[in-house]
Amino acid sequence: MYNVPGIELLNKIGKSWFVSYKYYELIDKKELGWQKCNTVEMRKSFYDKTREYHLEWLKYIMNASENRLSSNKLSICGFDITVMACMIYEKLIGISH
Repeated sequence: MYNVPGIELLNKIGKSWFVSYKYYELIDKKELGWQKCNTVEMRKSFYDKTREYHLEWLKYIMNASENRLSSNKLSICGFDITVMACMIYEKLIGISH
């Protein structure tokens, strides 16, 4: 089992919500899937408090099951979540194409 710092908070935020919001924040302001829930403010609060874990969370999510990621209520398929997570990760560590 991969040891993920702050995993309990990531589980409260939701992997797909986290990626959707991070993608909105860093890559494309047109990504609005993260708005499709009733707990946006709570999730944003946890998101802001956990920035030190975001890189580790992205690594974890990039290796997560796409089928499990697809079970989100944001209407974003698991493959797209994985691709967005990879793009965010590459941007954060300075890889450009």
